[in-house]
Amino acid sequence: MLSFKERMLQEARLVMVRELGRQTSGRLPVRAFEAVLEVEGHTEHSPEWIMTQLAFLEQIGVVRRIKVGESETATIAQLTDLGERFLKRRVEIAGIKRPDFDVEI
Repeated sequence: MLSFKERMLQEARLVMVRELGRQTSGRLPVRAFEAVLEVEGHTEHSPEWIMTQLAFLEQIGVVRRIKVGESETATIAQLTDLGERFLKRRVEIAGIKRPDFDVEI
């Protein structure tokens, strides 16, 4: 059984991936994730924490990070094909809460 902290971490990752799925382009500037997480009840996450989670999501193939400037926060996250399949519940991915059936992307 997962600890509360691990469940919240996996849910926050789902929020991030789901938000990418809601974007027409499948992309979102990294700076936007702080507000997205806050709206979903995941408050007080630093830009460094968000970058760490995006690095994890990229490592497992769910997102791709695209640098658009010198700063690390000048980065865009893009949903991959695997990320789309995950949101459609076609694959399960360890480390991210599985989306509910009734969630719109």
